[in-house]
Amino acid sequence: MNQVSQATPTQAPPAPEAPKNNRANIKKDAVKVYLFTGALLVFFVIGLLFFLRPTVSEEEKRTLTEFPQLTWEGLLSGEWFSGVSTWYADTFPMRDGFISINQAIKNLYGIRTMQIVQNPQTQIGNNPSNPTATPGDENDSAAVEKFDYVFVKGNRAFEIYSFSEEASNRYASIISEAAAKMPRQRVYNLIVPLSYSVNLTEREQKQIGAANIPNAIAYMYDRMSDAVTTIDLYPDLLAHKNEELYFRTDHHWTARGAYYAYAAYCRSTGQVPLPLDGWQKLTFEGFLGSLYRSAGKPAQLEKEPDVVEAWIPNSTNKMRTFLNDTKKWTDEYPIIRKNPNYYAAAGSKYNTFIAGDHPLIEITNPNPAATNGKTLILVKESYGNALAPFFVDQYAKVCIVDYRFFRSATGKTLPQYAEEVGADEVLFLNYIYATAQGQRLGNLEYLVGIE
Repeated sequence: MNQVSQATPTQAPPAPEAPKNNRANIKKDAVKVYLFTGALLVFFVIGLLFFLRPTVSEEEKRTLTEFPQLTWEGLLSGEWFSGVSTWYADTFPMRDGFISINQAIKNLYGIRTMQIVQNPQTQIGNNPSNPTATPGDENDSAAVEKFDYVFVKGNRAFEIYSFSEEASNRYASIISEAAAKMPRQRVYNLIVPLSYSVNLTEREQKQIGAANIPNAIAYMYDRMSDAVTTIDLYPDLLAHKNEELYFRTDHHWTARGAYYAYAAYCRSTGQVPLPLDGWQKLTFEGFLGSLYRSAGKPAQLEKEPDVVEAWIPNSTNKMRTFLNDTKKWTDEYPIIRKNPNYYAAAGSKYNTFIAGDHPLIEITNPNPAATNGKTLILVKESYGNALAPFFVDQYAKVCIVDYRFFRSATGKTLPQYAEEVGADEVLFLNYIYATAQGQRLGNLEYLVGIE
């Protein structure tokens, strides 16, 4: 009888043991993951500490995003959560230090990752106001260097504006609606050109793809209602283009440039502007502004800092200020800070004008009989800071409303406030770049009460 042999089942060979060096690498990788995760958690917790979070960026010369107010509408729409996310990212502790380190590293390696953000070439309306004079010197062949929203030519930096038809229409509509909501007040609008439209040649403006600013302003003015009186400042600036109307290292205009806006406004309202040499002048040296930082702190700008000029009102140098952080009034601020060492940092010297940005400032002339007897509301962003002091001797009362913070700080709309103070005139002042920013347009709509 044949016997069937039974095969022994084949057993799988035992798995080879991981080499000791592989096990060590796995442990090292795990430690790295734990350390990285722990560091993220530490940074996250630090980021939640409100008392460490900055409210103003000296590097970027702006007020940082505020923590959003909690409302049912915001919760349901999701806007509140989006606002918290923006606040968290914009106000992280030591943000200015990180920005400076980042820019220093880029400079070491010659990195220029910033790009020009602009719309395609766009025809602006059918009735542009072509300038009669050509800005700049057509024979100047100095090289122009590109940065993010910024161009540097020699020792001067320029912020670049791109025209948006949608934003321009929206801006014109907001100003028109404001005039409709304030029928008892005369409403004026003044859009300030950027420095490149005055200091760069037309050829250079085309080379860098910058929008034609006079045409853009004319486009917005043509779409405002007849209840708005518009002021064309561009010819005045061109007539004085050889003066320092704009800072070379900062996106703001100088007080000298603002003076010509004051003069243009006076003429528009039938008044005679006071002469510039009729006020006491102060100078503050060593100003390196926002464009210097945005451009990566180039050496050619650092070697030649700006000089800040300021003129003190004759009637009073005191103002009543409503602070954004405390939501209370204080009488402690001067209109022009006389102490040259008060704003010692190179990037903070523009704050000498009305102590920087606040939701509301009220200046009462102690001798109203020597004025036109009227109350003026100046609705502004930071460009209005250098302009406001010139109105003090002209008006019985000057109310300065920063539309970025006013309503959230006071709970009032602009029409409500205008009635409260018995305003005679309301001047909306914006530099043209602000008219193209969705956030600024939203601020204006909220201020006016456009839901």
